[in-house]
Amino acid sequence: MNIKFSADEEAFRQEVRDFIKKEVPSDFRGADTDCQYEEEAREDIHKFAGEMRKKLAAKGWLGMTWPKEYGGQEAPFMYDFILAEELNYNKVPGRDLYGCSIVGPTILRIGTEEDKQRYIPEITKGEVTWSEGMSEPEAGSDLMSMKSKAELKGDEWVINGEKIWSSGAHVSDRYLLFVKTDTEVPPHKGISCFIVNINDTPGVTMQTIQHMDGLFAFNSVWMEDMKVPKDALFGGEGNGFKVILETLNFERPFSGSVMTYATGVLNQLIEYCKQTKRNGKPMSEDQVIRQKLADCATRLEVGRMMAYNVVWMQNQGLPTPKESNMIKLYGIESTKKVYDTAMQILGPYGQLDEESKCTPLRGEVKYLYMRAIGLMSAGGTPEIMRNTIAGAGLRMPRG
Repeated sequence: MNIKFSADEEAFRQEVRDFIKKEVPSDFRGADTDCQYEEEAREDIHKFAGEMRKKLAAKGWLGMTWPKEYGGQEAPFMYDFILAEELNYNKVPGRDLYGCSIVGPTILRIGTEEDKQRYIPEITKGEVTWSEGMSEPEAGSDLMSMKSKAELKGDEWVINGEKIWSSGAHVSDRYLLFVKTDTEVPPHKGISCFIVNINDTPGVTMQTIQHMDGLFAFNSVWMEDMKVPKDALFGGEGNGFKVILETLNFERPFSGSVMTYATGVLNQLIEYCKQTKRNGKPMSEDQVIRQKLADCATRLEVGRMMAYNVVWMQNQGLPTPKESNMIKLYGIESTKKVYDTAMQILGPYGQLDEESKCTPLRGEVKYLYMRAIGLMSAGGTPEIMRNTIAGAGLRMPRG
């Protein structure tokens, strides 16, 4: 297997690096790979991300793999992944993960021509950001038991219910919403999907949820007689479960980019250990520390190869239900391993905030260590991932 990048791909990577060097201030503190729903909870990061989104759009780098008639460049999937890698490694926000990697591809795969003309160009132009409304307080991982409902009354759908953990909904323009439209049929046949203008539709109440790391990024969303036009229905009535599966197949490989961010943190940790002495010797000479760092580097390199495999399969138009779940499971567990290791190595210093003059790695480890716990469940718990791999990948029957 030849996984060497072509000359054109290497040239594009250098172009992205030059762009970052030019457009990102040298004193920018950086944003997490989940910047839309993590770091953009901070107003300064949110503002900077909006500026960068416009600049990325001007370069034609948002949705660059999509058809030209919708604003794309019909570039190979690897180009989009290279862009995501460089942005994430350098902690640069602006590329809307939901719009570019999840919702946009879903619309292109199963949307009508009207849907594509309506929603895709505004993503490539950097005009909107997206969020999803799947989880509910009493549903958990069992999406089929959702209670939110929509009723068609004349030319409008009237929606009532509650969603939770809606990442970045408070800073998003579009909301991919899943609710029941028929309670008399089997659960998976009664779900429908709607595209909602979340922040200017009457009947919506929203409250951000504070993470352990102090940021306000998740949201509870209440819908009380929220009215949306008839054409807000996406994918056809009763086809919401199909849309869910499509979005998850695109969402779960995002762990590849999460590992890219973790790689940047690991490299910073390695340099810190080389330059910092403990008991009179560089920390990098400690055998326990060396082995911990080597283990993390190995896991991230394996994850990177898994991510490249998914990108290759997507470029061939192949389905990736097994591979998507594998990389999500492996990627999140590996990422958590890096942040756990960083906290172990830094010890009490890892608990300091960024304001402290004694803080190593900009005080980032404390937040990443806590955030990684939530990432274990984001997009599906490890148990859900393993069940899906066993069923879709290994063809094992359910008990």
